[in-house]
Amino acid sequence: MVVVAALTARFAVMAFRKQAEEVSDQKELIKHQSERLEIQRKQLRSDEGARQVDRVLSLHAEFSTGEIAAARCRFSELMWRAGETAFGLHTCWCPTWDSIYPPCLGCGEEINRSRFLGMYPEDMHAGNHRPVHDLRKVLWCLGRVNVARRDEKDSMREQLVVALLGWEVIWWSLVCGRLERTQGAILQPLYHLSSWVQEWNWMEDREFDPHRAFRDTEAYQDKEAFLQDLVSRRSL
Repeated sequence: MVVVAALTARFAVMAFRKQAEEVSDQKELIKHQSERLEIQRKQLRSDEGARQVDRVLSLHAEFSTGEIAAARCRFSELMWRAGETAFGLHTCWCPTWDSIYPPCLGCGEEINRSRFLGMYPEDMHAGNHRPVHDLRKVLWCLGRVNVARRDEKDSMREQLVVALLGWEVIWWSLVCGRLERTQGAILQPLYHLSSWVQEWNWMEDREFDPHRAFRDTEAYQDKEAFLQDLVSRRSL
């Protein structure tokens, strides 16, 4: 019986050791699995972050290059020309819809006179481009930015959107300040985007506040006849 007891104890010790080794192996396996999962999580976060940045950069590239950039430059130059002609340096014009519609041969002199910003001056070499068409291109582009901001929050870096496009969004919301929204639902996304941008520090790393370039609505109304007269004499 002593021998049996000894053998039983020995087998028990061996079984315990084996179980302990198995537990140790399982712990080691779990540790390795956890480490691999953490590496995968970091990789996924890194990939997700890269995708978020790429999405914003693609939106910025659409806005700042190619056809949209050209439209922005033409329309902006015309508004600065009109503003500085009317008020002096560093003032930008705010148009109405009527003022940027193209003149029409059958519309009559009075209507065409009100459309004094409907065509680019010859020295801008704008070809067949028209201000209202250029503005719509810009607004459509900003509308796409707004949809992405609203519907793709998890796929884009919001702070980067503000850093790259925030100042421009505010400027375009100001230059469009006199455009009646009832005549263009295309404006609604711009104002939604502008309201969202203003919740952030959109002036970070910027020196010039675009609000300083614009006047009150009444000031523009007072200068419209003056500009109409200049344009009729082709002096803008």
